[in-house]
Amino acid sequence: MHAQIILIYLVLNGAATRDELIELVWADEAVDKTSVRLRTTLKLLRQTLRPRWKINAEYICFQNGRYRIAPGVSVASDVQQFRQALAQARQTSGLASYTLCLQALSSYGGDFLAGCFNEWVLEQREQLHNDYLWAHERCASVCLAEARYPEAEHHARQSIRSDPLREQAWQILIQSLNHMGRMPEAIEAQQQLAEHLHTLLGIAPTWA
Repeated sequence: MHAQIILIYLVLNGAATRDELIELVWADEAVDKTSVRLRTTLKLLRQTLRPRWKINAEYICFQNGRYRIAPGVSVASDVQQFRQALAQARQTSGLASYTLCLQALSSYGGDFLAGCFNEWVLEQREQLHNDYLWAHERCASVCLAEARYPEAEHHARQSIRSDPLREQAWQILIQSLNHMGRMPEAIEAQQQLAEHLHTLLGIAPTWA
């Protein structure tokens, strides 16, 4: 797992110093031990990445005091694709933003490095999950404005399923249900939101 974390960190961040990699993986261990572990981990990682038919290939290099993916090596990741699409979605609006959010959501494969509890991994996981919720809520908002109520309901429910405290998603869900003439469901959804907020946070909906 340590090698995997280092590889993904380099892919997502471009480069890292020796101390940054040690802090990333072995922050609480003695320096003399971590230096040996880093060298061993990088050696194993390089060997794993090197194809059998190209024994001299180096996919991780050390340049100007930093480890990085070797120049000329092309690496693509679903996290990068997800973030790039969302960055563009935030700069647009309407159906263009909706399309980019759908593109981002298609790249989201679930929790980032599920089962790993490294501090950096946890931070990335939370950020990516929040971005995932935002993408669904942007899709829901655009669909609501375009009178595409079933799609608005779908995206709102996806957000709520992941986090029942997303007030914006609840609001869009309730409005969509109202527009579709499903009043009992809209009332039930409003009651569910009130219960969640009261039980978990001790507050009432801000827009009620």
